[in-house]
Amino acid sequence: MAAAAEILARREHSERELRTKLRRKGFDRTACDLAVERLSARGYQSDERFADAWIRASMRGKGRSRQAIAARLAEKGLDRTLAEHAISRYEQDHPGCFEEALARHVEAMAECLKRCLPFAERDQMTLAVDNHGLITNDADLQVRLLEAVGSPWVQA
Repeated sequence: MAAAAEILARREHSERELRTKLRRKGFDRTACDLAVERLSARGYQSDERFADAWIRASMRGKGRSRQAIAARLAEKGLDRTLAEHAISRYEQDHPGCFEEALARHVEAMAECLKRCLPFAERDQMTLAVDNHGLITNDADLQVRLLEAVGSPWVQA
């Protein structure tokens, strides 16, 4: 349990992260489960607190979309409902934060594409924006991106 407490002293961890780190340190599954169970029962480990801290850290700088945050929290072992509640709490405290983050991402992508335009124009080559990413998979955001670039050399 001391190793688990030491890990949690550095930052919040999800139950899954904590178990994974303990396993990497050589503890067997039973010892990991017992340590996590005891620390959770005493309030030292909390997936809810972890989600809140992770979202705050993720929204610094450019930020992320609701979908990206939900996906990352799921990867870290959080229940979908718990993640959605944490995202909603953050959004209540920071209205419009996800829309602002998407706008910054669209702007950054547009700037990158604009830097490629001289080469596309020179070589008569169309830059194709694929629809596999968060922004390019959303038709409205893709239109915003294409309008921000404003060139016939960039298409969807």
